[in-house]
Formats: sequence, C-alpha cells, structure tokens
Amino acid sequence: MKPKSIITILNILITSTYYLTLLIAILLISLWIFFFVTGNSAANSIPGGLTHEVVSFAKTEQPAIQHYATDSTLSYTAIQNKYTLTAKPLSSLGSYSHVYSALKFVIWLLILKTLMNIFKTLNPERPFTPAIVVLLKRLSILFVAADILKILHYAVFSRFMDHLIPALKFSLNIEVGSGIITGLIIWIIAVVYQRGLEMQTENELTV
Repeated sequence: MKPKSIITILNILITSTYYLTLLIAILLISLWIFFFVTGNSAANSIPGGLTHEVVSFAKTEQPAIQHYATDSTLSYTAIQNKYTLTAKPLSSLGSYSHVYSALKFVIWLLILKTLMNIFKTLNPERPFTPAIVVLLKRLSILFVAADILKILHYAVFSRFMDHLIPALKFSLNIEVGSGIITGLIIWIIAVVYQRGLEMQTENELTV
C-alpha cells in the first residue's frame, strides 16, 4: 500500500473518531440538561466523572487474608483499602468532577484535532514542512498537559477528601506518567523532524 493511501486511511479514522466523540459528548450533555431541567433522577446515571477509584490509607484492624490455590502454587489476597466513590452531581465535589471531566475531554479533542491536522498537512512527496513541526510540538504539549492535569486533580481531590472524609484518608487511584513520556517522545520526534526540514531546505538551496 502506498504511503499516501495509508495517510488517507489514518486521516479518515482519526477524523471519524473526532466527530463521533464530539457527537456522543453533545448527546450526553443534551440528555443531562433535559433530565436535570425536568427533574428526572436519570440525570445522575449519565457518566460525567462523578465516580472515582480511591485508596484509603487509614489503619485497619482487619488483616488481609491470604488465600491459596488448590495446588498451593498460587496465593491471592483481596485488597481491602480500595473503594469506589461517587459524588452527587450538584455537590461541590460533583461540580468539580464535572469540570475536571470537561477539561480532560477538551484535551482529548485537541489531541485528536491536532492528529487530524498532522495527517491533513502531511505530504509523502514533501514530508518535511514547518507546519508539521509546529503540530508535533503542540501534540507533545497536549500529552504532557493531560498528565499535569491529572497531578493537579490528585491534589485538589485530596483536599476535598481531607475536608469531607478525613478519617479514611482517601487518595485517588490514578496512573500518571504515560502522558509525559509520550509527550517527550513526540517532542524528540519533532526535533528530529525539524532537523530533517533544515536539511531539506539546505538541499533545495544547494540545488
């Protein structure tokens, strides 16, 4: 398959994902507004970041019980300090959760939009262009921003827990780091790409 065909297919897939995600978001927001205005309790069941996986660091008197497989080659222990926390939509934590989810969604859309622009701009016959360098660096920043947002979310959520349920010492169970690593890799690619652009320009001037 020719590179141009591959780029076209990827562009179609990313564009479809972008608009499908946008459509689903608009639909969910519309449903939530409708149920909220009409006073329907179904508004609480619409996903919007109200559920959080948390870990309790409070001391417990119940020790973890270790179980063994039939042949004793495996052992397993239930994790007793993990909880699923659900906030009410109109509570302070619920409102904050909606804002955080919206910010995450915006970053995700911006990432998809940037990828769309990259594949639209990319030309196999002339691969090195200043626009691609700018878009790659923008994509890198967005991935890093996604992880920074997670870190800030962790800190803000911890403050909520210190105020609402201090005894259980809840903390968010989230993964941080993959976005930063991805962003750094993309930034390195952008730098290499920029060097390729410089070499391409030098060759054109030489000719």
